[in-house]
Amino acid sequence: MPNNEMDNFRIGDFAWPALLEVFGYLFPFQNHGAKWIYNPGTDKRFKEEHDYPIILSNSGFRVTSAEAKIMARMTRNYVSVQRTLDDTHYNRDVPITAAAWEMKWPQKVHIDWLEQFEQFADWAERSGGFKVY
Repeated sequence: MPNNEMDNFRIGDFAWPALLEVFGYLFPFQNHGAKWIYNPGTDKRFKEEHDYPIILSNSGFRVTSAEAKIMARMTRNYVSVQRTLDDTHYNRDVPITAAAWEMKWPQKVHIDWLEQFEQFADWAERSGGFKVY
């Protein structure tokens, strides 16, 4: 049951897809930047008539309470790993045309995203489920 007493949570348009990558196969899709793949029909929320994973559309995709708690844990784990990375993982010294194998992995994300992700984890865990708008 969603906790209707909680305020909504807003996460940036660039940070949300990056966070979705963290959730792995919790949902029947994978994304990496602007690329994605999904399997409609394995989850009734992902329908054949959608041309893309509906969770990316900000059109009210429903996340259950159980999924929200899993997302919170995955987010906290991701943040803990990100906080161990040194600044070479920003890959600033690597040419943009460099092959992926030439870059440090994992890529370090913006520090302000990590703070936002931690807030999201706390919020999601208490949310009782939510809709993505």
